[in-house]
Amino acid sequence: MSTCDYLQGFEEVHVPALKPKEFAAGEKLMPVSDLPSWAQPAFKGMQTLNRIQSRVADMALFGVDNMLLCAPTGAGKTNVAMLAILHELGQHMNDDGTIKLNDFKVVYVAPMKVGDWTNMHCHLQGNECLHAPPHCPSSCRTMCCCCC
Repeated sequence: MSTCDYLQGFEEVHVPALKPKEFAAGEKLMPVSDLPSWAQPAFKGMQTLNRIQSRVADMALFGVDNMLLCAPTGAGKTNVAMLAILHELGQHMNDDGTIKLNDFKVVYVAPMKVGDWTNMHCHLQGNECLHAPPHCPSSCRTMCCCCC
């Protein structure tokens, strides 16, 4: 049950986490030891993948279709991306376990912290930014130090 405390100058709201659903019949966490031996070092220190990772592991590591995964922060999306990267590495692996590094590329796009725009390149038209985030001060827009 959620609670709300009214304190001096602010409210403190506590919303408890939902209890996870029961595992479906046959649903289990995938042990890291079930992954190919060459993929296991990517998950060093882990005994099993978590629930979301376990559900999509076969598709991410062995599938050939595109995949879109939407899950809350901390749900394990980064490790699912690692499985997809490992899939690509596995597709370009020699019999001796070495990888043909010149045969493919992997691009991993990760979100930036909000407001961390200082290292972004500017899109200029004259001296004005075309794409300045709304939270940037007007002086920053002119200098173009926070354009995306």
